[in-house]
Amino acid sequence: MKDFTPTSYTLECVATGREFPDEGWTLDDAQCKCPSLIRTRYAKKQLELKSDEYGFYKFADWLPVRRMLENSKAPVTYKSKGWLRTSGWKISTLPSTAITRLSGRT
Repeated sequence: MKDFTPTSYTLECVATGREFPDEGWTLDDAQCKCPSLIRTRYAKKQLELKSDEYGFYKFADWLPVRRMLENSKAPVTYKSKGWLRTSGWKISTLPSTAITRLSGRT
């Protein structure tokens, strides 16, 4: 993990198409005259996953990462029908994709 380099990217105003650098926690284009979303334009066009030892940062090619936090680990997810029953969620209130994931069907 010693070979980590910050992700190369710019931000783009959806309304105007203007690209500008991220100054940190940028949520809009200060030069845009109308409300607009911004999108991230990554230098790498193809996502290259890093090894599991990078944890969450294995996806860093397509995340706006400037530095890695020490001892970062990959997120853990699991499927639990038991938790679903005890949580109070009803199958009918979940989106169909969640039901498919919970049932193990593809």
